[in-house]
Amino acid sequence: YTSEVTKQLEKIVSARKDVAGFFVSIGGGGGATQVNQVSLPIELIPKEERKLTHIQIMAELRKDFKAVKGVRISMRDISARNLTSGRTNPLAFNLRGPDLNVLDESSDKLMARLEKDGLAVDLDKDYRAGIPELLVVPDRLKMEKRGVSVKSVGDILSVGVGGLRQGRFTGDGRRYDIRFKIPDGMVTSRADLEHLKVRNVAGNLIPLSELVNISEKGTSQAINRINRQRSISIFGNLGPGQSQSVVLKKVAQYAKEIMPPGYEFALEGASAGFSESFASLTTALAVGIMVAYMILAVQFNSFVHPISVLIALPFSVTGALIALWSFDVSLNLFSFIGLIVLMGIAKKNSILLVEFTNQVRMHEDEKPLSALLKACPVRLRPILMTSVATVAAATPLIFGGGMGSETRLPMGLAIVGGTIVSTILTLFVVPVLYLVLTKVESKHGIKERDIV
Repeated sequence: YTSEVTKQLEKIVSARKDVAGFFVSIGGGGGATQVNQVSLPIELIPKEERKLTHIQIMAELRKDFKAVKGVRISMRDISARNLTSGRTNPLAFNLRGPDLNVLDESSDKLMARLEKDGLAVDLDKDYRAGIPELLVVPDRLKMEKRGVSVKSVGDILSVGVGGLRQGRFTGDGRRYDIRFKIPDGMVTSRADLEHLKVRNVAGNLIPLSELVNISEKGTSQAINRINRQRSISIFGNLGPGQSQSVVLKKVAQYAKEIMPPGYEFALEGASAGFSESFASLTTALAVGIMVAYMILAVQFNSFVHPISVLIALPFSVTGALIALWSFDVSLNLFSFIGLIVLMGIAKKNSILLVEFTNQVRMHEDEKPLSALLKACPVRLRPILMTSVATVAAATPLIFGGGMGSETRLPMGLAIVGGTIVSTILTLFVVPVLYLVLTKVESKHGIKERDIV
């Protein structure tokens, strides 16, 4: 049945001109470890030869696959592989608790709510309930009346299903097992199993159906545990236009509302890596600003002038966010790295202006306003040269194509947008703030003078 359904998927994929090739695996390992699972990795033609990105192609295939009934499709973008451990899906989290049925019910409710709100697509879970299984329960009262032992019943079931070892023999220096098994073609259904006969203590053959109760029930093939708790992992992709950080916050909120007390929610894989990376980068950014302030305070021998230097940092962040918004790019790991790089560039322009103004005041005995009027025109050229060189160097990250350009684009946008905005505002805001802060300069620093 799975093979027949897969042929419909193959037909849809092979009809696309932007697909260079694909490989189908049904129950053969990889992502298809069970007989009713299919793994279908797709290779696209080179990026420069197609008009659509791989994300757009995934969206179109997702719509086309809806015509195939009786199958649940879960796509995965493998371009993020090796960037984190565990699942590489943008959404990956697990629910933990004592009762597997409660976890299964909660996971279904959570997946339905995320899909209904348009926050996620391609959602799936690693728990499979309802796999058919024959449960054979010995009826000890019937077995006692007919003189059949439990061991005899167990031996017959072993011979019919998996084989029974009855001895060994040695030959050519090796020891071999002697196993008995009923041919596979003779035991293919529940009825065949019931017709197997067991010999009692008197040597009579008794049908197995008169000795046991056989019933069919659904069961799970595997039960996953995390920290000794039963767990169900849910994974999928972000909905169109959704931010990963926003969706993860929503998921945590929904899980708290749906699950009863005593059950836990936790991120895993790429989602956990995303949260940990952002927390680490935010800490690194805060520490970097604090260290920069201390170094500038020592350099300028003042606690005031570093503030006028660091005022350029909010401007640079504003410019970066505007650039990302204009190109419809999210604030992700790569754009955040671009922000950290941007901090150093924006700060350097302010240092050029403030340091030279202090030199003019110290060596030419100028008042703050007149010192600024002399220093700003002189430092305009090096500031513009630095900014233009930075923008020119980062521009290929934005317009350059080729493999991996999706990861370079956010970084380039953050650097270019932040540099342009911070340079423009630095030329106007930093001198004004410097002039205002001279009122609170330390008496041990540059000698206080009148503002005008």
